[in-house]
Amino acid sequence: MSRREELLGSKTTKNYIFMLPLIDVNYRNLPVNFLNSYIYGSTEIALVFNKVENNKFDKFLQYLKLNKNFVEYREDLDEIVLIFQIPECYHNDFELFKQGKYSQFSKDCKDIIVTFHGTYTEKNTSKVTAYNTVYPQEFKRKQIANDLMVELDLIQEVFDKPDLKEETFIELSELLIKNNRKPVEIYDSK
Repeated sequence: MSRREELLGSKTTKNYIFMLPLIDVNYRNLPVNFLNSYIYGSTEIALVFNKVENNKFDKFLQYLKLNKNFVEYREDLDEIVLIFQIPECYHNDFELFKQGKYSQFSKDCKDIIVTFHGTYTEKNTSKVTAYNTVYPQEFKRKQIANDLMVELDLIQEVFDKPDLKEETFIELSELLIKNNRKPVEIYDSK
Protein backbone atom coordinates (compact mmCIF):
# COMPACT_ATOMS: atom_id res chain seq x y z
CA MET A 1 0.00 0.00 0.00
CA SER A 2 1.31 3.42 -0.94
CA ARG A 3 1.74 6.21 1.56
CA ARG A 4 -1.02 8.18 -0.20
CA GLU A 5 -3.41 5.24 0.22
CA GLU A 6 -2.43 4.90 3.88
CA LEU A 7 -3.35 8.54 4.46
CA LEU A 8 -6.37 8.94 2.16
CA GLY A 9 -7.66 5.41 1.58
CA SER A 10 -8.15 3.76 -1.78
CA LYS A 11 -11.67 4.94 -2.67
CA THR A 12 -11.68 6.40 -6.18
CA THR A 13 -12.77 9.97 -6.67
CA LYS A 14 -15.89 11.00 -8.56
CA ASN A 15 -13.80 12.82 -11.18
CA TYR A 16 -12.36 9.40 -12.03
CA ILE A 17 -15.83 8.47 -13.33
CA PHE A 18 -16.89 11.71 -14.99
CA MET A 19 -13.75 13.66 -15.94
CA LEU A 20 -11.30 11.01 -17.21
CA PRO A 21 -13.45 10.42 -20.31
CA LEU A 22 -13.19 14.15 -21.11
CA ILE A 23 -9.39 13.99 -21.23
CA ASP A 24 -9.57 10.83 -23.34
CA VAL A 25 -8.21 8.47 -20.68
CA ASN A 26 -10.00 5.14 -20.52
CA TYR A 27 -10.19 3.87 -16.95
CA ARG A 28 -10.13 0.27 -18.28
CA ASN A 29 -6.58 0.80 -19.58
CA LEU A 30 -5.11 2.18 -16.35
CA PRO A 31 -2.31 0.00 -14.96
CA VAL A 32 -2.44 -1.65 -11.54
CA ASN A 33 -0.20 1.03 -10.02
CA PHE A 34 -2.81 3.74 -10.71
CA LEU A 35 -3.73 5.31 -7.37
CA ASN A 36 -6.36 7.95 -8.13
CA SER A 37 -7.29 11.04 -10.11
CA TYR A 38 -7.81 14.49 -8.65
CA ILE A 39 -8.85 18.00 -9.56
CA TYR A 40 -5.69 20.03 -10.12
CA GLY A 41 -6.09 23.77 -10.44
CA SER A 42 -9.10 25.31 -12.12
CA THR A 43 -9.27 23.20 -15.30
CA GLU A 44 -6.87 20.29 -14.89
CA ILE A 45 -6.86 16.70 -13.63
CA ALA A 46 -3.92 14.95 -11.94
CA LEU A 47 -3.50 11.20 -12.39
CA VAL A 48 -1.37 9.68 -9.64
CA PHE A 49 0.55 6.42 -10.01
CA ASN A 50 2.60 4.47 -7.53
CA LYS A 51 6.17 4.60 -8.79
CA VAL A 52 7.32 1.24 -10.14
CA GLU A 53 10.11 -0.09 -12.31
CA ASN A 54 8.17 -1.86 -15.02
CA ASN A 55 8.66 -1.91 -18.78
CA LYS A 56 4.89 -2.26 -19.34
CA PHE A 57 4.20 0.82 -17.22
CA ASP A 58 6.94 2.77 -19.03
CA LYS A 59 5.17 2.03 -22.33
CA PHE A 60 1.86 3.13 -20.81
CA LEU A 61 3.47 6.40 -19.67
CA GLN A 62 4.77 7.04 -23.18
CA TYR A 63 1.26 6.40 -24.52
CA LEU A 64 -0.30 8.87 -22.03
CA LYS A 65 2.29 11.52 -22.83
CA LEU A 66 1.04 11.44 -26.44
CA ASN A 67 -2.47 12.37 -25.27
CA LYS A 68 -3.35 15.83 -26.68
CA ASN A 69 -4.54 16.89 -23.19
CA PHE A 70 -1.27 15.96 -21.45
CA VAL A 71 0.39 18.97 -19.77
CA GLU A 72 3.06 17.88 -17.28
CA TYR A 73 4.97 14.94 -15.80
CA ARG A 74 6.22 15.07 -12.19
CA GLU A 75 7.65 12.52 -9.83
CA ASP A 76 8.94 12.11 -6.31
CA LEU A 77 10.39 9.09 -4.52
CA ASP A 78 6.97 7.39 -4.29
CA GLU A 79 4.74 8.68 -7.06
CA ILE A 80 4.41 9.77 -10.65
CA VAL A 81 1.89 12.54 -11.27
CA LEU A 82 0.58 13.31 -14.74
CA ILE A 83 -1.34 16.54 -15.28
CA PHE A 84 -3.99 16.78 -18.01
CA GLN A 85 -5.90 19.83 -19.22
CA ILE A 86 -9.68 19.56 -19.49
CA PRO A 87 -10.45 20.70 -23.07
CA GLU A 88 -11.83 24.23 -23.16
CA CYS A 89 -15.15 23.06 -24.61
CA TYR A 90 -15.75 21.14 -21.33
CA HIS A 91 -14.74 23.85 -18.84
CA ASN A 92 -18.39 24.62 -18.04
CA ASP A 93 -19.08 20.89 -17.55
CA PHE A 94 -16.09 20.74 -15.20
CA GLU A 95 -17.60 23.56 -13.12
CA LEU A 96 -20.98 21.78 -13.11
CA PHE A 97 -19.19 18.61 -11.95
CA LYS A 98 -17.68 20.48 -8.99
CA GLN A 99 -21.20 21.62 -8.05
CA GLY A 100 -22.67 18.10 -8.43
CA LYS A 101 -24.93 19.18 -11.29
CA TYR A 102 -24.31 16.09 -13.41
CA SER A 103 -27.67 16.16 -15.21
CA GLN A 104 -26.85 19.66 -16.49
CA PHE A 105 -23.71 18.54 -18.36
CA SER A 106 -23.67 19.42 -22.04
CA LYS A 107 -24.96 16.83 -24.49
CA ASP A 108 -21.41 16.30 -25.83
CA CYS A 109 -20.08 15.69 -22.32
CA LYS A 110 -22.89 13.25 -21.54
CA ASP A 111 -22.30 11.42 -24.83
CA ILE A 112 -18.62 10.92 -24.01
CA ILE A 113 -19.39 9.68 -20.48
CA VAL A 114 -22.01 7.24 -21.80
CA THR A 115 -19.61 6.04 -24.52
CA PHE A 116 -17.03 5.21 -21.84
CA HIS A 117 -19.38 3.75 -19.22
CA GLY A 118 -22.34 2.46 -21.20
CA THR A 119 -26.09 2.81 -20.78
CA TYR A 120 -26.56 0.25 -18.04
CA THR A 121 -29.04 1.32 -15.38
CA GLU A 122 -29.65 -0.20 -11.95
CA LYS A 123 -33.39 -0.87 -11.81
CA ASN A 124 -33.91 -2.78 -8.56
CA THR A 125 -32.01 -0.63 -6.06
CA SER A 126 -31.29 3.04 -5.44
CA LYS A 127 -27.67 2.54 -6.55
CA VAL A 128 -26.80 4.64 -9.58
CA THR A 129 -24.62 4.17 -12.63
CA ALA A 130 -22.87 6.88 -14.65
CA TYR A 131 -25.79 6.75 -17.08
CA ASN A 132 -28.35 7.20 -14.26
CA THR A 133 -26.32 10.14 -13.01
CA VAL A 134 -26.13 12.13 -16.24
CA TYR A 135 -29.65 11.08 -17.30
CA PRO A 136 -31.59 10.77 -14.01
CA GLN A 137 -34.74 8.84 -14.89
CA GLU A 138 -37.96 9.42 -12.97
CA PHE A 139 -38.00 5.89 -11.48
CA LYS A 140 -34.47 6.39 -10.13
CA ARG A 141 -35.40 9.71 -8.55
CA LYS A 142 -38.45 8.00 -6.96
CA GLN A 143 -36.30 5.15 -5.57
CA ILE A 144 -33.92 7.63 -3.98
CA ALA A 145 -36.72 9.83 -2.63
CA ASN A 146 -38.32 6.73 -1.06
CA ASP A 147 -35.01 5.58 0.45
CA LEU A 148 -34.36 9.03 1.92
CA MET A 149 -38.02 9.50 2.87
CA VAL A 150 -38.21 12.90 1.18
CA GLU A 151 -40.46 14.49 -1.42
CA LEU A 152 -39.62 13.63 -5.03
CA ASP A 153 -39.27 17.36 -5.86
CA LEU A 154 -36.18 17.49 -3.62
CA ILE A 155 -34.31 14.94 -5.75
CA GLN A 156 -32.87 16.75 -8.75
CA GLU A 157 -29.55 14.91 -8.95
CA VAL A 158 -29.27 11.19 -8.16
CA PHE A 159 -25.59 11.16 -7.19
CA ASP A 160 -23.91 12.98 -4.32
CA LYS A 161 -22.07 16.21 -4.97
CA PRO A 162 -18.30 15.66 -5.01
CA ASP A 163 -16.47 16.46 -1.79
CA LEU A 164 -13.92 18.91 -3.17
CA LYS A 165 -11.54 18.23 -0.25
CA GLU A 166 -11.35 14.58 -1.34
CA GLU A 167 -11.34 15.43 -5.06
CA THR A 168 -8.53 18.01 -5.02
CA PHE A 169 -4.91 16.99 -5.49
CA ILE A 170 -2.53 17.49 -2.57
CA GLU A 171 1.18 16.83 -2.98
CA LEU A 172 2.30 13.73 -1.10
CA SER A 173 4.87 15.83 0.76
CA GLU A 174 2.06 18.10 2.06
CA LEU A 175 -0.05 15.10 3.08
CA LEU A 176 2.87 13.64 5.00
CA ILE A 177 3.62 16.91 6.79
CA LYS A 178 -0.08 17.35 7.74
CA ASN A 179 0.02 13.85 9.21
CA ASN A 180 3.36 14.35 11.01
CA ARG A 181 5.18 11.96 8.70
CA LYS A 182 8.55 12.34 7.00
CA PRO A 183 8.14 14.29 3.72
CA VAL A 184 9.32 13.05 0.34
CA GLU A 185 11.87 14.58 -1.97
CA ILE A 186 10.34 16.09 -5.12
CA TYR A 187 12.16 15.77 -8.43
CA ASP A 188 11.97 18.24 -11.27
CA SER A 189 9.39 17.86 -14.02
CA LYS A 190 10.37 15.98 -17.15
